[in-house]
Amino acid sequence: MKTPLKYIAYIIGSLSTAYLFFMYVISSYVGSSSVETWNAMQKQTFNCPKGTQVTYRGWSENGRMRYCEPSKNGAWEAWMSGYKWVQGTYKNGKEHGEWLWFNKDGTVSKRIHYINGKEIKSSGK
Repeated sequence: MKTPLKYIAYIIGSLSTAYLFFMYVISSYVGSSSVETWNAMQKQTFNCPKGTQVTYRGWSENGRMRYCEPSKNGAWEAWMSGYKWVQGTYKNGKEHGEWLWFNKDGTVSKRIHYINGKEIKSSGK
């Protein structure tokens, strides 16, 4: 005769196996749904007006947003937690020239030189 602990262990093991199988099936469905959504979206014509570019962002677990935003040209900077984190220049939507990454104290932690979006030279971390 089995002890109550063995029954409990058997039940827990069975439930764990069922849970893992269920999660595998669900994740396969959600993952394929996301791929199907992305592929269908890519097949449709979506043209942005001159001076803008297509941008893709996550919208939900199995969806994406696609919209037009102004093309990046000229000086650009990003701030984080009250200090300038990155500074650089865009040309026709691509990184161009020297880009600098800063520490909280304002010192430069990394430099990367780009020409038309391609990294040419870097220094720092």
